[in-house]
Amino acid sequence: MMNFTKIKYAMFIAIPVLVLIQSCAKENDNNIPHENATAKFTITGYKLLDMAKDGSWLLGYDETNYKVAGFSGTDGSKMWEYTIPKVWVNTFAGPEEVQDWISYGAKITDNGNYILLACEYTTKILSKNGDVIFDADSFTYNNSSYAFGGSADISGDGNYFVLGNPLSLFTKTGQIIWCKAGDQYGSSSNRVAISKKGNYIARDMGDIYLYDISGNLIRRISDNEIVANFLKFSPKENLLFWGGLGGGKVIDLLGNTLHTETTNDYYGVLDMAIPESDSILFIALVGKVKLYELLPTSNLLWENDSVSGRVFSVDISSDGSLLGAMGDWGNVYIFNRNGQILLSADQDGSAGGVIRVSTDGKYFCAQGDGGKIYYYEMK
Repeated sequence: MMNFTKIKYAMFIAIPVLVLIQSCAKENDNNIPHENATAKFTITGYKLLDMAKDGSWLLGYDETNYKVAGFSGTDGSKMWEYTIPKVWVNTFAGPEEVQDWISYGAKITDNGNYILLACEYTTKILSKNGDVIFDADSFTYNNSSYAFGGSADISGDGNYFVLGNPLSLFTKTGQIIWCKAGDQYGSSSNRVAISKKGNYIARDMGDIYLYDISGNLIRRISDNEIVANFLKFSPKENLLFWGGLGGGKVIDLLGNTLHTETTNDYYGVLDMAIPESDSILFIALVGKVKLYELLPTSNLLWENDSVSGRVFSVDISSDGSLLGAMGDWGNVYIFNRNGQILLSADQDGSAGGVIRVSTDGKYFCAQGDGGKIYYYEMK
């Protein structure tokens, strides 16, 4: 389908680097032998997008060739591969065929059966076998045409997905349930999230807007002037949390604040994770990670400042017993609940990256050097 409704603009902003963070150096002085884990396999040529909750398979992305692939969690063998096709867009020079790409991330559903690809010009839903269930660049609502692509999220069961601009809810096959285009409270989103069972939807646009599954606005919450890099629901659907430049915040769905993290550096809170129990909060910062007890009140349990540079990604097993962090240059850290480092590995990577811990804490995988994925099994 040709989409002539979307015109893309490119803006390049030069940001002077005022501070050199010494802790971003590539060397890792805390490299602990893998006595607590076994490196099962390495996948070359792909960056990590996500891992199934049980660790049975993982999703990789070949950025050079625009290919997405599913890999076995048993031996790392490639199970399938999907090439993201080109699309037609309307430019100032007229219709033009351009390459689409994953610009807003990808996600495997909690049940491991479906995949969301949030691309620049399209939104796609794939099965765990790589079959395309839904793929479109535009949709019509109330006789008006709108574009897919951009910020999106999928429910844990895979039954629903939400589009950020305009805020819209769909079934996994693309049937529209509601669209907020023209709504009095607005419909644009910097970030968007849907809860595990699809009961709640949230968007960040200056403030946080919380909706029920029918599209009714439940409440509007101040985002504490945080420029959010992420917006998430807890596994139990009863907490909402976000973070980015300026800090991070956790609230319950009544709007009560459970935790506020304040930062004064250029990066802010890079990631946060909450396990199935909703009892603890793991926070990724520059040069450190923190673990808080959330309930009944927020209380710092421990922090570790031996991690290298920026911590881009964190994850926790369901019971909160195993915690993973991904730092600068591909450095990976695995902690137990008490803050003891069980594993520290220099994977010779670059800035950015993702770490995923299986629900039972038995497996974890992380991104290494640009085109490598490392998969481990805990002993």
